[in-house]
Amino acid sequence: MNKDIVNALLPLKVSAQGNPIWTLAMVSETSYEVVSYTSFEGRLVPINELVENGLASLNEMDFFDISISKAVKGDSRYKPSMMNAVQFEDDRVVAFRHDELDCSMYKKRKEWRESLKERLGA
Repeated sequence: MNKDIVNALLPLKVSAQGNPIWTLAMVSETSYEVVSYTSFEGRLVPINELVENGLASLNEMDFFDISISKAVKGDSRYKPSMMNAVQFEDDRVVAFRHDELDCSMYKKRKEWRESLKERLGA
């Protein structure tokens, strides 16, 4: 899984000035959502903020999101009938969980973002 992610991650790492990139991917057979944050100028910022400020391109972010989704689907732990919630730190999987398809993705995103803030003291 890591080779594809590393290739997609590299341009974003440069844009984030080498800071870690934390990603939450929620992937099912029919959909996916990828949310990424980095520490930038002392604060936790969504990767799309780097795009909005011209520090990364939308194509780089889209390529990263698609690569993450494909990597999750290619992993032996992937279950197509479930929501696969996978947390990454850069290219490393730090958690791979399964949930019901009708789970609240908003709640999962919010809890994950709050845990990052606590971890970073942001």
